[in-house]
Amino acid sequence: LMICTTRSVRYKMAVHDTTSFERGNVPISHEDLQQITSHLHDLEDSSHSGAKSNNESIPKEQQQPETGRANGSLDPPKPEQLSGLFQFLDDYYWSANAKSSDDSTDGTMKRPSLLNICSGNGLAAVAASRFNLCSQTVGLDANPLTISNSMKLAFQQKVFHKCHFFQTELVVDPKLLLDNPHFMADKINEADVVFLYASPTTIRKLIPLLALLSAKKKETKFVTLMNHLPNEFAVCPELISGTELCAYNGVVDDRMKEVQSIPRPPEPVDADEIDKGFARSSIRHALPEQF
Repeated sequence: LMICTTRSVRYKMAVHDTTSFERGNVPISHEDLQQITSHLHDLEDSSHSGAKSNNESIPKEQQQPETGRANGSLDPPKPEQLSGLFQFLDDYYWSANAKSSDDSTDGTMKRPSLLNICSGNGLAAVAASRFNLCSQTVGLDANPLTISNSMKLAFQQKVFHKCHFFQTELVVDPKLLLDNPHFMADKINEADVVFLYASPTTIRKLIPLLALLSAKKKETKFVTLMNHLPNEFAVCPELISGTELCAYNGVVDDRMKEVQSIPRPPEPVDADEIDKGFARSSIRHALPEQF
C-alpha cells in the first residue's frame, strides 16, 4: 500500500524585506497559487502606478496606453489568468526532473527558462522569477514604455538579475532575432517554455518566429493565453483544464520549407579588397541597444 502525501510550498517573508520569498523543493499547491495570485494584484497596482508616472513625464501626443500592447489591442492578463501558467511551469520542472533523474549525477535540474513574447507590463515574467518558478525570464515587446516599466518592476521586486527585457520589432525575419551573435539572441534561444498572449492577428504574424524557435530546440514547450495558435501550425495542442491556456509540444510552418535552400558558398575575397571601416560599422550597428 502506497500512501501519497502532498506538502504545501512555504513562502518565508522577512519583516523588513517584502521580496524574500523562498520556495521549498516540493510541488506547488493550490494554497500557494492563491497566495501568488493575491500578491500579483499588488504587483499589478505597482506596475500601473509606474506606467502612470512615466506617462506624466512624456508629451501628451507621444504617450502610450497605460495598459495593453503598443497598439492598445489587448489589456494585460489578470493575475487569476496567470495562475495556470505558474502551475504549468512547476509541472514542467517536476516532469523534466523525473525524466532526467537517471542521467543526472545528483538527480536534480534547474528550473526552466521562460520566454514571454509580447510581455506587456512584465507581470508574468517578474512573478515567475520572484517565486522561483524559472531560472530566468526573457520578455520581448515592441512598446518602449512597457519595457521600461517591466525593468523597473523587476528592479523593485529584486529579480532584475533574473529578468531580461528587450524592446524589439517581433514581426521581422526571425533569423534576425535568433541567428545573430548577440546577448539577446542567446537568451531567447535558451528558452524552455515560450508564453504568448497576443491578438489572433499578431499570433499569425509570429508563426515564423515560433516555428524557428521550435526547430532550433525540439524540447521547447509553447503556451498561449485566450487566443491560441491555428491548428495547422500547432503540434499536439492541449487545453489546460480550468484555465484559458493551451499548451503545445511545438510549432511548424510548412511555408518555411518553400523558402529554405542551401546557400551558395561565398566567393573567395582578397583581404586587400575588404572595406574594414564598413565591416566595423556593420558590427557596431548590429548590436542591440544598451539599457
